[in-house]
Amino acid sequence: MGLLGLLILAVAVLGVIAARWSSRPKHAFSRGELYSIDATDWGIRVAKVLVAESGAVHVRLYKERWPSRPTAVNTRELTLGQPKDPEGFGIGHLPLREATFTAWRPVLIGREAVTNEELDGYQMWKEAKGGLF
Repeated sequence: MGLLGLLILAVAVLGVIAARWSSRPKHAFSRGELYSIDATDWGIRVAKVLVAESGAVHVRLYKERWPSRPTAVNTRELTLGQPKDPEGFGIGHLPLREATFTAWRPVLIGREAVTNEELDGYQMWKEAKGGLF
């Protein structure tokens, strides 16, 4: 292969790399992903990504806690609980900066659909032009 052939090959390879890079999401998280998180004050918990936007991650934080990171969960068995529950409670919609969520050291453990009911809090937040934690 001559110099011209190498140059054409190099341009083709760079084109493929650029196409893959540009098609990557602008954020690291995707709708429906389930993560174990280690929020120091709250212990090991599970969070479900409801919506991922540029610089923001909207999650559902479940009440249950684990002594170590779970490798699988069934969200039908998880709860949000109530604020007066002695063992704590979860949050149906928690709007976070991506950096805040990343600081909880999320580890992907699964994916599932996001229901319209789960998006109620997000819709209210959006209408109120809410902020991020």
